[in-house]
Amino acid sequence: ELKRHLETAGWIREYRIRVNGHVTNQALAALQDGVTADGVRYAPLVATLDKQVNSNAWLTLKLTEGKRREIRQVCEKMGWGVARLLRTKYGPFLLGDLKSDECQPVTHDTLVRNVPGLEFPPGTKLDTREKDPEIKAKRLHKLSGFSIRWGKVPDSTKKRGKQQ
Repeated sequence: ELKRHLETAGWIREYRIRVNGHVTNQALAALQDGVTADGVRYAPLVATLDKQVNSNAWLTLKLTEGKRREIRQVCEKMGWGVARLLRTKYGPFLLGDLKSDECQPVTHDTLVRNVPGLEFPPGTKLDTREKDPEIKAKRLHKLSGFSIRWGKVPDSTKKRGKQQ
């Protein structure tokens, strides 16, 4: 149930992206109207140019829809190749300096406060006394049917040419 609530919460996902190509203010403004790429209509995106150095640029991009490979498809449509893609924020959760494959527990109160309509069955208790974060994550996963994993793409996936 938690998974369904998170997917429909309409949370803003924020990314830092390094693209190959020259970024103009007109191109950034066009993203705010939404983009159609390969027959798929993507919702409006909020993009800001952080830094342009020669033919590379760093952008901050905010979106709510999050369709599969949306950022890469939209950037390709704009004529930019994505060289680096970093998620920095997911809704109210700042990823900050979390390292690859590291997780951080989310308290029951934080979930209830930030996920509209979320209710756990009576008697459900998230055990915050557990010291091992992996066991904590497994318990939360069991209760919610959802787990969040941030980190690198496994090497085996990279070899097949797939990227996140």
